[in-house]
Amino acid sequence: MFIGVSKIKFKDEFDRVKIFFILHSFLFILAKILELFTHEFSFISFIGFVAWLVYYRFFYRMLKFLHYSFWTMLFISLAVIFSDMFTSLITYEDISLFYLYLLSFVAIILSAYFVHSPIFYPIVSWWEYDFRYRNDLEARVVIGEEEFTARLVDLRRSAGGLSLFKDLDIGTKIVIKLEDNQFSESLHGEIVSKRRHTLGRPFTYGIKFRFEEEDDRKNFIKLQKFWTFERKSKQKEKFSL
Repeated sequence: MFIGVSKIKFKDEFDRVKIFFILHSFLFILAKILELFTHEFSFISFIGFVAWLVYYRFFYRMLKFLHYSFWTMLFISLAVIFSDMFTSLITYEDISLFYLYLLSFVAIILSAYFVHSPIFYPIVSWWEYDFRYRNDLEARVVIGEEEFTARLVDLRRSAGGLSLFKDLDIGTKIVIKLEDNQFSESLHGEIVSKRRHTLGRPFTYGIKFRFEEEDDRKNFIKLQKFWTFERKSKQKEKFSL
């Protein structure tokens, strides 16, 4: 269940995502209208058009509330757009229709690119039953005088996903330390999003790393390299058994 995202710092970024999605929806529906009235108007095709309107209503809700079903619906839309682009050129020989589908494709790709971040959609390896091979790292979270056990579950685009059972507020400043002798540096960050998948599971927080000093960025680059090394090592160990 998605709980919230920082309204101050990431409202504009999420608004940009929604603008590209709305642009995509407009172009795609416009292409369907052109296709319906120019090439294949029938009762069945009209019902199909209405079905797409309903589909995109739910598609937008998946994005608005940051449900992971958004990605499933995205892949369905991309597959349909590819098919429609092919049909517009080969079957209908309509270059205007092709460009509408092409522009709608570009718009949805841009929307997906900007939202593909641990802040909005952290990737948690729930499917990996054996915790030894999960794509995460043991960590400690320090807040003032308090310290909590956590797991760093995602690391992309200067942001991270952090999983722990403590209920923390959005906007909390934290220090992250890994439970590994090969990486002793500390990283500073801020909680900017929060979700909980089911009761009994930990909260998953979207963390924006803060680079206030020169060493902060160097430490983050080291963390990225260490993260990649550990992920490859776990996969190699898993498939070598």
